[in-house]
Amino acid sequence: MKPIGYFVHHQGRGHAERAAAIVNALPAERPVTIFCARDDIFPALRPGVEIALIPSLFEAGGNETAGMASLPTPDTLHCAPVGWPGIRAAMGRMARWFSELDPALMVSDVSAEVAQLARICSVPHVKVLQHGDRSDPGHQAAYAGAAGLLAPFHEDLAQPDWPDWMRAKTFFAGGLGLSGTLPDRVSARATLGIDPDATIVLVLSGGGGDGFASAPLAVGARAMPDALWITIGQISRDWHATEPANLRHDGWVSNAADYLAAADVVISSTGNTTCQEVLSAGTPWLVVPEWRYFDEQVEKARALARAGVAHHLPHLPSSAQAWSRAIAQTRDMHDTARQRALITDDADQRAADWIERLVATLWWSAPITIKTKTMDEDMPTAKLRSVSALTIARGREDHLRNVVRGLAQQSCPPVELIIGVMQDKVFENLPETPFPIHQLLIPSTELPLAQARNQVAAAAIGEVLAFLDVDCIPAPGLIADYASACAPGAGLMMGEVLYLPAGATRKEWSYDYFASVGERHSDRRGPPARGVERCDDYRCFWSLNFAMHKADFEASGGFDERYTGYGGEDTDFGRTLDERDIAINWVKGARVYHQYHPHHMPPVHHLASVVRNAELFAQKWGHRTMEHWLYCFSEMGLIENTPQGLRILRAPGPEEFELSRQQAHMPYANTRRVMDILHARKQPVATGRDREKEVVALQSTMLLPAAE
Repeated sequence: MKPIGYFVHHQGRGHAERAAAIVNALPAERPVTIFCARDDIFPALRPGVEIALIPSLFEAGGNETAGMASLPTPDTLHCAPVGWPGIRAAMGRMARWFSELDPALMVSDVSAEVAQLARICSVPHVKVLQHGDRSDPGHQAAYAGAAGLLAPFHEDLAQPDWPDWMRAKTFFAGGLGLSGTLPDRVSARATLGIDPDATIVLVLSGGGGDGFASAPLAVGARAMPDALWITIGQISRDWHATEPANLRHDGWVSNAADYLAAADVVISSTGNTTCQEVLSAGTPWLVVPEWRYFDEQVEKARALARAGVAHHLPHLPSSAQAWSRAIAQTRDMHDTARQRALITDDADQRAADWIERLVATLWWSAPITIKTKTMDEDMPTAKLRSVSALTIARGREDHLRNVVRGLAQQSCPPVELIIGVMQDKVFENLPETPFPIHQLLIPSTELPLAQARNQVAAAAIGEVLAFLDVDCIPAPGLIADYASACAPGAGLMMGEVLYLPAGATRKEWSYDYFASVGERHSDRRGPPARGVERCDDYRCFWSLNFAMHKADFEASGGFDERYTGYGGEDTDFGRTLDERDIAINWVKGARVYHQYHPHHMPPVHHLASVVRNAELFAQKWGHRTMEHWLYCFSEMGLIENTPQGLRILRAPGPEEFELSRQQAHMPYANTRRVMDILHARKQPVATGRDREKEVVALQSTMLLPAAE
């Protein structure tokens, strides 16, 4: 695997802790080099992760050239003094590493200069996104040039001034870097030797600055003489503080989790690690930002207040009365469930998986054309969309293996394959793939087609959802075609389908062979000559091979899960898209090869579910669907259309099964063939346009209940 580089700022502990959490969650075979000015601030790192010590980019080493100090810093840079050998050495080491190791990605946590260095050296980078006023050209260049942005907090804490193009490339990871779970309150207080019934106010100060001043804390402690005030972390001691006996300073501790679990109220600044820990504890919380560059903590405090998870003050209260009001307001607005909702238990793994998906998307081998826009436009850079491949299956293990084999040969691989398993056990012995395969068990007596599609879609992590029937082998360009076509708001895309004859995959497993023997369905229109073409008839949708941007699928509401068994759910979904003005399109390319399997058309083996689902469709939309099948069932004497609805007269017998059976020489089953045979038993069959009109008229008799 190509290595990943990771620049870590050495101020505070949050940068190192979240970096360690991510790199430890990456695949064991993924090498990582961390570039940092300190190697003593990291938790334990897995094998395959090395720390490359570099000089600090921010601290003078004593050998700088003073005569260059007056040279102005351009707006596109933040900390770029001239004549600093340490900066040259640090940047030079990273640049050499880029050249010699050809890395998959560089993560910058945090330096706009390092992010821009990676981009200048033609290395894709991820920029860690922090709060603050970062509208300056330097930050914006680092963000615009990034392959992705990693926000170590929940999406609900995003700043409202972040533009859509930034949010579109951002992965939010609330809870990133948290280790373990908090002890219970009783155990924590016993560990700390604190009275179980005491009121505890915990003041938590991180390591990124000088900490809170002790004088205002002394005022607060005197205002609450019945409470024990404990500080942990960095505190700036004031000679004039006149601290009372109920204020104690425990300094740096290794068991901060015990203190958080024991506290009744927490007062803290808004460093990232501190925020994650307090949100996880779910304790009444007063936040007071410390000074940081670009107003980082100020904006973080405002975000916490907007999200309803903390009471925000611009500075510590300066009188006993102000302290009393602040603590009361903190308790009044407290919502434990809301706080804990901003923490994701598996944030480390999810962030690592996102990075792996990003690497897979960036390094696919097919040539691409990138269109660029200027930074002052709404979206500064084009990007490839990640694709989740989705299928649902019951049985047909050999067909599923061929689907997996086809996905493994994509020019642009999917980020994952999710299989909705509509049986009691998962599939085994699937082919090896360069992406993960997830199997979701969705057992049911009847085929839960609608439910299964919704569940695999809900589990997907890709921006684009590519649905493949278990019989459909994807051509090598399918994922790339759908990644290109499925932009947000573009609607549903239907790719090409060619039907293979019996035995095709056993005779020769090659795409050239499949293309030479595959046939188009006579009742389905072919693809457009190029690009994408709107389909104005929702009834043309069928779920063999289609894709949508995830946002469009969510806007559709998904498949109606009241449809169970076979039939109707596809047409219902198409009608829903039509009603919601979500486009249905044909797309050139995105081809699949449908594997032969014995079938019946019309599906007499699904008589009961087709009838039931046709009536459900009528209840929902005012008329039935699948009228061509219903007409054939009626002509076979299987059903009757009555004023009260469809009535099943009998189960299909050997004659109906034989008539509707797909013959071995037929690459696909065709209802029209059976309809013509049935009609010819009564009268000669018309041809051409006359036959088309006749078929429409005959089928239409099944759209509504029979007249009285």
